[in-house]
Amino acid sequence: MKTKKILARVLQVGGIFMGSVLTIIASSIHNPSEGFAPAILGLLGLAIGSSVWLKRERTNREQINLIKYIVNNHGRATLSELVIALDFPVEKVKKLVDKLQKHGAITVEVSQRGEIIYCCSDIITIESEYDSTSY
Repeated sequence: MKTKKILARVLQVGGIFMGSVLTIIASSIHNPSEGFAPAILGLLGLAIGSSVWLKRERTNREQINLIKYIVNNHGRATLSELVIALDFPVEKVKKLVDKLQKHGAITVEVSQRGEIIYCCSDIITIESEYDSTSY
């Protein structure tokens, strides 16, 4: 994953550099209005594209870290535990949890005290299978 991030950053910086060079070249054309707009659009396209890709990668990494925390916490975690462990604002954790819930990666249970508990049912199933197996 780190090589993808590095590649995206190189493309982003390279895109900005190439866009700047194209802008300079375009401005040296006899009619600058013909070459200027494509150079700026190219620059913006490369920068926006790589930024969007990086944001998607960051969101994926955040989802993976959230699931890892739940799995390492015996397959269960409250909202406050996730906020503290991931060091994210409550709104961001709620968005991540909602998205993972829609995809079926985590489920929600309500404890006897009324707390919402986020669970990773796959890990609970796996652990119970290993607990019941005798060697």
